[in-house]
Amino acid sequence: MQKTLRFYHEVLGFQSEIVFPEKNPIFAQIGKDDAHIMLYSRNDFQREIPKLKQVKMGGSILLYFKVEKIKDFYKQIKDKVKIIQTIHETEYDSIEFTIEDCNGYLLAFSQDK
Repeated sequence: MQKTLRFYHEVLGFQSEIVFPEKNPIFAQIGKDDAHIMLYSRNDFQREIPKLKQVKMGGSILLYFKVEKIKDFYKQIKDKVKIIQTIHETEYDSIEFTIEDCNGYLLAFSQDK
């Protein structure tokens, strides 16, 4: 959890809204602007939902975030993250890029043209 919080705080600029417990947290809610993410320690989450033991971490989920000043944000983080898809214009009138977070989850950032 500490590694994940550090990544989202230091690299992406999220702030902690809830951290439980404060020492060695197993749950956190983080936010930036209008985006909020709840994070749950995998071991503790697996105890609550045992089926998760069979699921590989990361991979098949892609979270999309609408952002402003996407080119500035891309320049700010591009050397600190694993880029999956560089910044580009889409056929559906947006500018986007995709990264992988520190746990293997894919995060896409998008701004309307």
